[in-house]
Parts: sequence; structure tokens; C-alpha cells
Amino acid sequence: MNNAQITDTSIPAAVGLYGRLDVAFNNAATSMPPAPMDQVPEPDFDHAMP
Repeated sequence: MNNAQITDTSIPAAVGLYGRLDVAFNNAATSMPPAPMDQVPEPDFDHAMP
């Protein structure tokens, strides 16, 4: 999801294929060990929440 060209062409491609786009949901994710938010190291938090 960090490639603007791919992102910019995804919606027109979906509309062209299906005729419309009802919902778009960004589910891009990164991996980090599970922990309460107040215990996540700052570099890990910054990576996950730019």
C-alpha cells in the first residue's frame, strides 16, 4: 500500500471490472510482537503507525 501508482490504479481497475466500488478498506499491516500499546517500543510503534 505504499506504492502510489498501484494504489491509484486499483480503484479504476475494480470499477472497470465490477462496474462500481462499494467499499474500500486498507488492511495493510506489519508484524510486531503482541503487547499492550504502552509497552510497545517506540521504534516498533513508529514503524506500525507512520
